[in-house]
Formats: sequence, structure tokens, C-alpha cells
Amino acid sequence: MLIVFDLDDTLIETSADFLPLKLRDVIRVLIKERVIADEEKSLNELLQISHHSPNAYLAIKEFLKIKDAENLLEAAVKEYYLPYKGKFKISLCPGVLETLKLLQKDHCLALVSFGQEKLQYQKISSSGIKKDLFVKIIITEKDNKKDIYQQLAQELGYSAEQVIVVGDKVKTDLVPAQELRMLTVQMQCGRGKQFPAKKGEVDYTISNLRELLNIVEKLSAA
Repeated sequence: MLIVFDLDDTLIETSADFLPLKLRDVIRVLIKERVIADEEKSLNELLQISHHSPNAYLAIKEFLKIKDAENLLEAAVKEYYLPYKGKFKISLCPGVLETLKLLQKDHCLALVSFGQEKLQYQKISSSGIKKDLFVKIIITEKDNKKDIYQQLAQELGYSAEQVIVVGDKVKTDLVPAQELRMLTVQMQCGRGKQFPAKKGEVDYTISNLRELLNIVEKLSAA
């Protein structure tokens, strides 16, 4: 089988470990623009908004609307997606390394992640995930991954029924895969935990990647 993974909040704890660092960078841009003055207070406010937002873009947009500074949205979002200048460490979501190593023995693994290429590779390196676990790593700046899933399956020689897509976000990670009749697994880590799939939206939900082993074994035996 071909198993396609998302990165943020699927394999690594982006929301918990990395999001606050980048939102602080956004806050500092806004301080320079004299939109706000108190860094810690503003960061906490933005983090609260982010906690209830499907993604960072919408959180930043809402924050700027509150501050009457929507004209700075492009600059703020650009800062968010720039590579991080300091050192950082991102934790792995539960069960990641051992599960990837076990799955790699009998299956083809790929990584498809939304974001800016240099930044996403920074995260991979910081988390300790070895790139050679995947036959293909694709970083895309397109929200909808449908075309990438389809091209990846064709390139590697798998039918849709032989592909499992694992991600945290229903709309951008999993719905495009469902439209192609691929099997979908929501990892409820980070935003996936904050925004769990509704009944019927995905094929499976897990909170520890080890649970994927049983799903794959069951599907392989069918």
C-alpha cells in the first residue's frame, strides 16, 4: 500500500511546539508597525484566537481585524511562513517513529506537506524524522492536495484503493483524498484534536499513530 502522511499536527506537534514561536514573530512585525505595543499580552491574545481557528492564516486575519490592521495581513502571513531564525525543537506526535519504521518494511511511505519548503524541512530536521523513511517528500503551497495525491499514486503505481492518506485537517488533508476514493485517517493531534471529524467525514480516526498499524493490517488482509 501507499501511505501518504501530512506533517504538521500529524507527525509533529506543530501547534504545541512551533506555532507560538512563529506567532511571536508575527507579533513583533506588528509592534514595528505600531499596531500593538505589549508583546506578551498580544501574543496570548493571538494564541487564544488560534486555538479556536482551523489554521494560522485565519487566526492572524481575525486578530488583525480586531486591531483594525487588516492592511497588514499579507506582511503578517509572509512572516509566519518564513524560515525560523533561531534554534527550535518540535516533539513528535504519539507513536510516530516506531510506526513509520514498521510500516516502511512492507509499504511505500510518502509525505505531502503544505507550507514554505525551507521552513517545512526545518521542522522535519528539528523533529528527528529521517527523510529516508519516505520514498517521496512533496512540499506544496497549494491548500488543496488532490492533484498531488493523484499524481503521486500514478507515479508510484498505485490505484486509489491502495492509498491511505493520514492527516489532521479534514478539509485540506482528507476531503481531497476522499474525492479520489482513497482511504482517509484523521490523526487527532494538535488541530486535528481541536477540530475532530464529524461522523462520515473520514474512514478512520486515531489519536496515536500506532493505531494505524491495525488499520493497515486489516486493509492489507482484506
